[in-house]
Amino acid sequence: MKKRLFWRQLLLAVAFSFVGSSRVFAATLEEYQLKAAFIFNFLKFAKFPQESRSNSYNVCIKGNSAVFNSFKIIKNKKVGDNIVNVLMIRNEESLAECHVLYVPSFRDYAVLKRVSADNAHILTVGEGEEFLRAGGILGFYFENNKVRFAIDVNNLKASGLELSSKLLSLAKVVNR
Repeated sequence: MKKRLFWRQLLLAVAFSFVGSSRVFAATLEEYQLKAAFIFNFLKFAKFPQESRSNSYNVCIKGNSAVFNSFKIIKNKKVGDNIVNVLMIRNEESLAECHVLYVPSFRDYAVLKRVSADNAHILTVGEGEEFLRAGGILGFYFENNKVRFAIDVNNLKASGLELSSKLLSLAKVVNR
């Protein structure tokens, strides 16, 4: 009798753990979709050097297929006359195609050194102040259960990009 009760409790515990994890996973997808929308709007306030201009903006995701799939909500939308493409990059050779590079994992922060070394004009976006300290331009963070963003103006200047004063007024600005 005790064994049967034990197995029943174990089965229920396992079942509830899967239910809980799917909620967390769903919340994460919603969070990334929100960040995709932020990035789409950042493009409206970014000025890229003439040599990196084309008839499209390439938003690149560094090596995470779940994040890539959630960013598809901005694919084929227009910013001015430019169509937004969403690309997943797995290696650093693909960086030349990117206007925006979203790096969702701290394990991939080393890619920022390549962006800097290549003097690439890429708006780098990631998570938190650690990302900014690693050389990123724009970092998302949570404050009062809301997604916010910080901009490192030194990293921005080094990139050769410009962001409008309207966007800077909405951000937490670091290294002013």
